[in-house]
Amino acid sequence: MPGAAERGLGRRKLRLAIVEDDDLYRDMLKIALARHPAVEVVGTFTDAESALASMVKLAPDGVLVDVDLGRGMDGVSMGLALRQKLPRIAVVLLTNQILPHILSLLPEGSAAGWAYLHKRSVRDTDALARALEGAVHQLVVVDDQLVEARTPRPDGPINQLSPRQRQVLELIVQGYSNAAIAEKLVIAPKSVEHHINQLYRELGIQTGGPGDIHPRVQAVLVYLKGSAARPA
Repeated sequence: MPGAAERGLGRRKLRLAIVEDDDLYRDMLKIALARHPAVEVVGTFTDAESALASMVKLAPDGVLVDVDLGRGMDGVSMGLALRQKLPRIAVVLLTNQILPHILSLLPEGSAAGWAYLHKRSVRDTDALARALEGAVHQLVVVDDQLVEARTPRPDGPINQLSPRQRQVLELIVQGYSNAAIAEKLVIAPKSVEHHINQLYRELGIQTGGPGDIHPRVQAVLVYLKGSAARPA
């Protein structure tokens, strides 16, 4: 998967709609993202109902939507309804709290193409662009703060992984490409490929079959099932 910066150089920007009921925060998002080379904000909305009425005509690549939209439909329900109209649209959910349970709200067969971000992370527009790009590529991306709020279940498959494999898995969950993982961990790209192939085998993830769910999506789903919220 290409990096967000690469997408912004010589490639079409990702068209993004924003759905946020807080006027100040919505304007802040629009202004911040307008400066990002990989993203173009094509519409903003205050509620799910008005967004849904316009989304097919607008045809964005993705939508950034607050989970809590006040009155009316919430962000998760809106994303599911939007997927009925635009099955491939990327949905990036924003949360204002660490809500691990939000990761289990989607039907497993509908999980691809979603991302989950804490609002504090949106201060880093590269993180938002990475989440959007991953969701556009029909992956699943989880905010690093939500990852940090989880721990492997004692009897789960994640405990079978080596510390390095677990580290690589957590970066896959956060939407990092192989090249970005190599850069972040200061290891060779070939080493990243080796660790990924090994953790796929350890987790029983199938790759390469016709119609298979993308192995990165499978890895995120295994991670979510095999981990739990850290004790308070």
